[in-house]
Amino acid sequence: MKSAVRHVQEVIDAANATGELAWFNTAYRAWRLDAKKIGSGMSYAEARARLRKAVTKRLITLDVLDCSERLLPDIFPLLGNVEQEPAEKCPTR
Repeated sequence: MKSAVRHVQEVIDAANATGELAWFNTAYRAWRLDAKKIGSGMSYAEARARLRKAVTKRLITLDVLDCSERLLPDIFPLLGNVEQEPAEKCPTR
C-alpha cells in the first residue's frame, strides 16, 4: 500500500511538472471562488490530498493510474447554493 501511495505521488508530481495538471489548478480556482460565495472553502493542500486519494483509489480498485479530469467529481464536492456547470460541459474544468 505504501509503495502504491508513493508511486501515485510521483505520478502526480510528474504530471504537475509537465503541465498535465493545469485542469486541476483551474478547477480548484473555479471551485474555490464558487465556494466562497456560500461561505465554504477548501485549502489547496486539502484539494491535493483529495486528488491523491482519488488517484490512489482508482489504482487500487481499477488498476488504472489516472490523473485526468475524470477525477473532478471525486475531488470537488458539489456546492448547494451556487450554480455550477457539470465538469464535462465546463471548458475550464
